[in-house]
Amino acid sequence: MKTSLQKTSRASAHDIAAAIVVFQPDLDVLIALLDTIAQDGRRIFLFLNDLSESEVARLVDRVTNVRCLRSPQNVGLGAGLNWAMEAAAEEGFAYVVLFDQDSSPAPSLFEDLAVRHAAHTDRGAAVAVIGPLLVPAEGAYRAIRYEWRDAQEGTASFVPTSGSLMLVKAWRSIGPFRDDYFVGAIDVEWCFRAWAMGWKCLVARDVTMPHRWGSPAADGKSWKPQILRHSDTRTYFHFRNSLDCIRLPHPPLRWKISAALTLAAQAALLLAARGFSRVTRRYLWLGLRDGWVGRLGPLPGELAAAQQTSV
Repeated sequence: MKTSLQKTSRASAHDIAAAIVVFQPDLDVLIALLDTIAQDGRRIFLFLNDLSESEVARLVDRVTNVRCLRSPQNVGLGAGLNWAMEAAAEEGFAYVVLFDQDSSPAPSLFEDLAVRHAAHTDRGAAVAVIGPLLVPAEGAYRAIRYEWRDAQEGTASFVPTSGSLMLVKAWRSIGPFRDDYFVGAIDVEWCFRAWAMGWKCLVARDVTMPHRWGSPAADGKSWKPQILRHSDTRTYFHFRNSLDCIRLPHPPLRWKISAALTLAAQAALLLAARGFSRVTRRYLWLGLRDGWVGRLGPLPGELAAAQQTSV
């Protein structure tokens, strides 16, 4: 294992793959990401959720060393990540760097993370994933708040997917991402599962990457709470998946209590800020109800139908 990791830290572009799951992207931002990670011929796995023919052509024409799967309908982030990991494993890659479609990495990110992964492994750590420290991108985005286990070492309860270097062997051992979560809290649940099985999840605090977390504040004020920047759909998934994660056996009790209190505060803030609107109450209630009983998957039919009617 040590020899393999040392080799990877000095590896060529073909030793670490990249993967992106795409849905309703800002094409200019996504193309900039593709240009950055494809400049040294790196293998890219691209999962395209519900894109038009013209959008697909514009993306695929940008790079040559790409393998893509196009889904005619949105099947969610978890399903796309699992396909990418499986495809990379089939082609013999030991590591995959996972990107959000609006990530903005430096060209050196792959090498930087591989070197730090090797350094921790050389000290005997079983590292499942290591990610960069995400910092707000341009515009009124909020900084991500990490839950550190050991800030000096860089261990965190969970590591955001965006820009993270994942060991394929760990993904095999820990199990696939929760595709029934669809979107939201997927990395949180997977990392808690990893910790419960003896793996570590790390953040390389000296490696930064700009990140667009959610939507920027419409009024340009970066202090606006993130929960108020969510669409109604993301509000549903946030509350549903977070509550379901609280119900699971592997997250620690301390986190469950903290997460439950945070959800209660977010619900109160959201309702107050939106004047207890009927639409917000409906999405919030259904998210909490479905999370409590473990009713997962894509947006429930009653909400999807309501969205179609309102268009």
